[in-house]
Amino acid sequence: MNTPTARINPGSNRAESPALASCSACTPDLDSLFAHTPGLATAWNRLPRRPLRKGEHLLQLGQPVSSMWRVEQGLLRMYYQSAQGTERNRSFHAEGHWLGAGAPPVATDSPYAIEALEDSLLAEVPYTLLQDLMAQYPTVRGTLQDTLDGIFARQNQRLSELLLLDAAERYQAFLDLYGDMADRLRLHHVASYLGITNVALSRIRRRGRG
Repeated sequence: MNTPTARINPGSNRAESPALASCSACTPDLDSLFAHTPGLATAWNRLPRRPLRKGEHLLQLGQPVSSMWRVEQGLLRMYYQSAQGTERNRSFHAEGHWLGAGAPPVATDSPYAIEALEDSLLAEVPYTLLQDLMAQYPTVRGTLQDTLDGIFARQNQRLSELLLLDAAERYQAFLDLYGDMADRLRLHHVASYLGITNVALSRIRRRGRG
C-alpha cells in the first residue's frame, strides 16, 4: 500500500487550541510554576527523559502503563489497531502536550499504541512520583489535576465528534484542535483520525478553499 506524502496546511496562524487552553499544565504557565516552586523544578529536572526516533513507539497496544509523559520536543500519535491490523488515529501530541493511558494512579494496559511521527523527547512522570509530588507540593495539586482532567475531557470530546459530526464538521473540529500542528501531519494520518479516505479528505479541503 502506498503511503501518501502530502501534508495538511490549514493556512494562516490559528489561536491556541481549546485542548491546551483548558489545561493549565499544558501551557508555559507550567514553567512559571516551576520558577515559583524551586523544589518542584529540581524534581522535574531529575525526571528521566525518553528520546524517540521518528517511527519508534513509546507504547505498544496492551503494554502495561504506570507513567505519564510530557512532550518536550517532537510530534506523536496515539492510534488503535484492530485484530486485522487496521490502524485508526486517536489523537496527536506536540510540544507541551501530556500523554497517558488509563486513570492515574491506577496502572493499566494501554488500549492504544503511541508512535513518534518526528524525532521526539519526552519527560516521564511515574504514577508513584506524581502522587508524591501532589502530596509534597499541595499548591500545585490543582495544576496537576487539570492535566489529568484535560486528558479525559479530550477523550470524551473525541467520542462526541465521532458520534455527532459529519466528515466536514469533524475536519473543522480537527483544525480547531490541531491547527497549530496540522502542517506537520501527513494527509493519511489526518484521514485516519477523521475516519475517512484520503480522497474524501482531499475533496473536503477543496470545497473549503472554494
